[in-house]
Amino acid sequence: MKKLITTFVCFFVLQLGAQTVTVQGLVTDEYNVPLNGASILVLGTDKGVQTNFDGNYSLEAKVGQKLVCSYLGMNDEIAVIEEGGTMDFTLSLKPEEIGTVVIRTYGVPKSDKLIPTSVTILEAKDIENKPESDAIRSMAGKIPGARITGTSGALGSGTNFVIRSSSSITGNNTPLFIVDGTPFNAGTNDLSGLSGGGAITSSRFLDLDPNNIESVKVLRGLSAAILYGQEGRNGVVLITTKSGSQKDYALAPDLPYSERYLAAQEEARTRLANERTATELGYASPYQAMVKSILSSNDRMSTYLSLRENNPNDPAFYVDIFDRFKKIDPDFAMGVLNSFTTVKSNDPQLLKVLAYKLEEQGKAMDAVTVYRRILELRPDEPQSYRDLALAVYEAGDPEEAVKLLFSVTQRAGLNKEYKRIVENDITSILSSSETARKAYNIRSTDLKNVTRDMRVVIDWNRKDVDLDLTVIDPNLEIATPENPKTRAGGVLLSNNESGYGPEIYDLEELQTGSYYLKVQHPLKEGEILDVDGATYVKLTIYRNYGRADQSREIQLVRIVEDKKLQLMDRIAVL
Repeated sequence: MKKLITTFVCFFVLQLGAQTVTVQGLVTDEYNVPLNGASILVLGTDKGVQTNFDGNYSLEAKVGQKLVCSYLGMNDEIAVIEEGGTMDFTLSLKPEEIGTVVIRTYGVPKSDKLIPTSVTILEAKDIENKPESDAIRSMAGKIPGARITGTSGALGSGTNFVIRSSSSITGNNTPLFIVDGTPFNAGTNDLSGLSGGGAITSSRFLDLDPNNIESVKVLRGLSAAILYGQEGRNGVVLITTKSGSQKDYALAPDLPYSERYLAAQEEARTRLANERTATELGYASPYQAMVKSILSSNDRMSTYLSLRENNPNDPAFYVDIFDRFKKIDPDFAMGVLNSFTTVKSNDPQLLKVLAYKLEEQGKAMDAVTVYRRILELRPDEPQSYRDLALAVYEAGDPEEAVKLLFSVTQRAGLNKEYKRIVENDITSILSSSETARKAYNIRSTDLKNVTRDMRVVIDWNRKDVDLDLTVIDPNLEIATPENPKTRAGGVLLSNNESGYGPEIYDLEELQTGSYYLKVQHPLKEGEILDVDGATYVKLTIYRNYGRADQSREIQLVRIVEDKKLQLMDRIAVL
């Protein structure tokens, strides 16, 4: 009887240990942003689920089992199920070593292992100090599938180099040779025999010193034609000489200026392209905990409005909440955006940011509502009228916009540069609006030409801050307030005063390439920026400015308070 009771107790304990429970929770990253599509797997089984759009999951498992949470690019997290209920996971980014990046001729970054063609690489030691005056013949037997033979046995005769086939419909099966980035003529020249006999052939290969070659890359297969076009259909031979190498400029003092210039361009573009990403990744919002509390709430809008009462005047609160929920919960994010017009604040710095964000999201009418309140608070500031006028124009009332701008130009003591900027705004609106011209009895022929392929404008929300716009064009020319004009026709118009802006970059004719837009506080050596809080910039990019097909794009950019140039945007012109 005693043995029977013991067996029964053991069986009961085993059943208890295998109890099935429901586990649910939230998966977020280090910044408390929910992760959609994260995998939750019961270790040792094929049972698992994925998180939904809000980062939530729910599954059934047994007490004592382990859950593995994983997400692409992040470290896995493992937790033991001790009881049913909530198990949240916070995943951190997985540090990965980035290998060498190779930029191919079509401009797409590729790993060396992913080059879509067969490649043979020869180093200098494979070619130099060989008993051959012809550099190409020094490669014989070192390139799989290649046939390297002399055209004759005579001294100085040419060399045949065939990668793919000995026969060709066109009669030419010679690969494309590129030496230090320049196509190389691999043709042969007929010379009369010294004794009056038959002709022999010589080629330009004799011009290459085998001892001056640093490396050779041979690309075989039809995919070489993808990289180098029709000329590469028979394969491509890339030769880099020691004097043409860019590994160390000290080894190439005679490197042509054009090659040094292109290398400098590529280096600058790579550095610039990484700057804004680094700035954005380095910004940790102080409102991440609030994001999480809103996420877990059954009534997100009520929770948001309650939190707003405790953070009434910080622009970062409004912007960060909207940006975090824009992809996670678009409906809620739009509700947050719509609530900007109901913010009861007398702080123009905050109201400007709210208006900027509304304009960025295409809500011009709501932006007009906020700008009217700013004008009531700051009727003596010209920028209050200009901000409202441009928003009114975008909302569909060019006549009122011109009236507001005209009132600015009539003010006594107006800064000359600022007046010029406002006059250009008036001309642009009148040029593109026939109704406005009729209202003011102005003919289009009476207007000066202010059309531009591109206009870049920055305005900001703080009167106590001065910002300088810098534009780097595809030729790497830099337009600054000190050097406002570039050879390509770019002109920088600076307000030259602190307080709201604007600063403008005009370009009559766009060039193919990249334009980098940067901004900084123009602090002198040893000077400290003595302001509290962030500065927000409204970056407006006009295409076909002043023309009937004018378009604009607005971005709200947070500026870091230091003396370094901060990249705001990169405009690629194809």
